[in-house]
Amino acid sequence: MDDSSTGAAAEEAGMRAPARLENTDMPRLAFCALAALATSLLALGVQAMESRPDDAPFDMLAAAEPTPAPPEAQGPASAGFASWTELLASFRAPRFGVHVGSHHWPDRRTPTSPKYNNVNLGMNLRFENGATAGFYFNSERHLSTYGGWTLTNSACGPALTIGGITGYHQGPLLPMAIPSVCFLDHLRVMFIPKAEPKGANVLHLALEY
Repeated sequence: MDDSSTGAAAEEAGMRAPARLENTDMPRLAFCALAALATSLLALGVQAMESRPDDAPFDMLAAAEPTPAPPEAQGPASAGFASWTELLASFRAPRFGVHVGSHHWPDRRTPTSPKYNNVNLGMNLRFENGATAGFYFNSERHLSTYGGWTLTNSACGPALTIGGITGYHQGPLLPMAIPSVCFLDHLRVMFIPKAEPKGANVLHLALEY
């Protein structure tokens, strides 16, 4: 091969070499460019953080956190707890009562029936929130228990007790609605109208403390 051919081949190889270098190094160059960009952005971020007050990052985090809801707007668990607390607190200052006796008219169901029992000893409790429960020896000589709610605006005053009662021949559990009035702070007189044609009207006396 002569010198001219050698020179031409060398010149051609020199022209091709840069092209081959550019093609093989393109991915590496792109990676370096992305790394440089990421480094620049990181440096700018660090510089911005250093220029802020010391508590600024924490302020940003605090701003991102949700503001706690006021107590009245919190979830049902806390609201339920408060309600239960108030409900339990209302079961205080009970008024203690003693059932003494009654007057029935007529005094018996039928002419041949025994007279109603007028000695109706028993006890009851009425709480500040109106919840009421008690027991007594009833007119049919059975034990009666009752529970319900007493509607009144004072410890000793007109009241209406509603609820349920046991111990009578009409059924295992009967509804009751008994109005009453209170005298001299301790004497309560109840009126129970007859619940059936052969029944009796009743005035009942209880002591309260």
